[in-house]
Amino acid sequence: MKFVKKLLHLFYQLIEANYNRNVGVQFYIENLRTNDKKLAAITKRYTGLSPLQVIHNRIMLEAKRLLLFEETSHKEIAYDLGFDSPASFSAFIKSKT
Repeated sequence: MKFVKKLLHLFYQLIEANYNRNVGVQFYIENLRTNDKKLAAITKRYTGLSPLQVIHNRIMLEAKRLLLFEETSHKEIAYDLGFDSPASFSAFIKSKT
């Protein structure tokens, strides 16, 4: 049990350090030295979400924070969060809201 919580904690630490790089779940799996099924089982058990949903929730939280509290354009926010273009950022936001 202790290992499971430690892995989840490390996953959240990695997300915090890398959410703005727009990296996929595979990046986290490799850095945690685990496999996709184990990470998915742990996140599902403790959060009710898939690893990708956890990552996307962090990106959405930061996007909302930047939109509400910073004087930056959508274009700047898109690039700050690791999106290739403002259009892909908009598509991401639309798919999540």
